This record gives sequence, C-alpha cells and structure tokens, in this order.
Amino acid sequence: MAKIWFRNKRYGVGYSPASWQGWLATIVAVALVTLDTVFTPTLFQDRMAGQLAAFGVACLLLGAFIMLCAARSDGPMRWRWGKRD
Repeated sequence: MAKIWFRNKRYGVGYSPASWQGWLATIVAVALVTLDTVFTPTLFQDRMAGQLAAFGVACLLLGAFIMLCAARSDGPMRWRWGKRD
C-alpha cells in the first residue's frame, strides 16, 4: 500500500495532511486556486466571463485535489463521530 498523505478527520467529514507530501499538495492546491482567482479574470474583456472562467477552473482544481486526497488517504471520506467510528 502507498504511503498515506492524508488522514480522515476524527469528527465530521474531510481530510487533513498527515505527511510532508500532504502538506506540500495542500500548499500547491491553495497557491493554484489563488493564482487562478487573481489571473484568470484578467484574460477576458468581459468581467462576468472572466469570473465564471475562474470559478470553473477553481472547481476543476479543487475536484482534482479532493481526488488526490481520496487516493492517498487511509479510508473513504464520510461523516465520522470520533471514537464511536
């Protein structure tokens, strides 16, 4: 089995970084989404089209990041109740 980069949260739903690779992936994802929201709208003359394009690219980036988290985690993402789970 591959090394775990992300752990499931103990309470609630989601992942948290568990290794330096997970932290690096998280930092890269945040940087890419930030760069997207800053620079993508400037590529369009129409303000609304630029914002919609930035939103679409951000959704794709976050979807890819969630898929990476799921592939490199210790279990499926689901609601957890702490020690009861």
